Amino acid sequence: MFTQVLIWDGGAHCTVTVVVLEQITNKSVVGADVRVLGSSEERMMEILGGSHSEDWKRFVQECDVAVEGKTDNHGTAVLGAKCGAGGRKSVLGGKTGSYRIDHIFEIAHPKYEPLRIPLAALLGQNSFPLRRENKLTVRVWVEPKKMNVASDQEVQR
Repeated sequence: MFTQVLIWDGGAHCTVTVVVLEQITNKSVVGADVRVLGSSEERMMEILGGSHSEDWKRFVQECDVAVEGKTDNHGTAVLGAKCGAGGRKSVLGGKTGSYRIDHIFEIAHPKYEPLRIPLAALLGQNSFPLRRENKLTVRVWVEPKKMNVASDQEVQR
């Protein structure tokens, strides 16, 4: 006797908690703009490979998902993102499967170097088992901006 199994394809909602810390001191970065951008992998790699600011602005406008927030006093931001998901569904109604992370993660703060990286690279993988609550936590260290010494000396003259 065969059991019927249906294949399903859809989406899942994922909550990403981001903790932003300063690279040297490990202090929380307060007020950083955090964005999770979603698009096709091919387009993402094309833009990240070139990393031109005009291309990046156009890419951000083309994104199908753009979730943004600011870090709080603890350097934490909680963002929601929609992810592609798929798997099997039993006759009794239970779903098994996984969801896929194919988003770009971006941090911007006036005192720190901007960070733009695929979210899967921060998480170490791009596919996760589907659960009732899909929660992920990411710790990110950002580097303070380097002062332009040459321009400071010119100003003093």
